[in-house]
Amino acid sequence: MKIVNENIKVLASFGRDGAIIPLRFKREDDKTIQIDKVVKIHDEHLAGNHRKVFTCLQRGKDLYEIKYEIDTQKWYLFKI
Repeated sequence: MKIVNENIKVLASFGRDGAIIPLRFKREDDKTIQIDKVVKIHDEHLAGNHRKVFTCLQRGKDLYEIKYEIDTQKWYLFKI
């Protein structure tokens, strides 16, 4: 996977229990990526930043790693 670390806009669903499920995201070039399945979710703590990391699958073959920074409420496309 290639590291890109770019700001993205995300449409996500939030469950009653606080669970976050990203549905699709838009890259800086306005390309929209539909997320078919979230394969893995884990927490990350780096330099005082708390993030949720989502490994997402599109079309059964394309993997994307997106991160949600809890404190700033920003989303990043980290790896393609």
